[in-house]
Amino acid sequence: MKSLNCRYRRRNLGSAMNKSETVVVTGFGPFRQFLTNTSWEAAKFAVHLGLARGSSVVILEQTGKNTGYRDRDVCGYCPETRCCVEGGAQKLESVINMRAVSKHFRQAGMNVVYSRDAGRYLCDFAYYCSLYHGQGRAALIHVPTSGTLASADRLVPLLQALIQKILEQLEEHSKTRDPPFVSMSLCMNSLASLHLGNLLEISIKSLQQRRPSTVA
Repeated sequence: MKSLNCRYRRRNLGSAMNKSETVVVTGFGPFRQFLTNTSWEAAKFAVHLGLARGSSVVILEQTGKNTGYRDRDVCGYCPETRCCVEGGAQKLESVINMRAVSKHFRQAGMNVVYSRDAGRYLCDFAYYCSLYHGQGRAALIHVPTSGTLASADRLVPLLQALIQKILEQLEEHSKTRDPPFVSMSLCMNSLASLHLGNLLEISIKSLQQRRPSTVA
């Protein structure tokens, strides 16, 4: 989809990579005779980050909406059908219980809230597509534009903790499967300056440490 500018970062994941390198991870859904597209199967969970204009808190989105898209992106594009997937369900939900995750962090005094309306713009569009093609294995986190959490120094540690908690819940959801490969998507270009390499490094290391010795 040409309206999305997504960047996927990983850092220090192997001796062949250095701190300046960026890895782009993409996948595609079924097409023509390929009813199962292994390019998408390889990326089993996606974490999307988006910007919530006017917000001073971090917002965990539970639901992606399929229809009602009217605003154009920065390139002036909007789907003629005003929907993500023709014939798709009106809404899809993540396998992650965002209400439970937000409650956990609120009880610790952190500014994290739960939402069922991602805004019907680029982030919502990307989220629905990930939920649709990934059978609900995706998350969307809206980050604030104001307040103390608008600073990368304050935001990144919280995002690290949030993604860690999400991965723990995902592991409970998928006990009989291998731990997922995690991809990071930036839905808004203005977020590209965040130091998210460290964030993914911590998340992936935690998965490697928890990888079971056998798979049922």
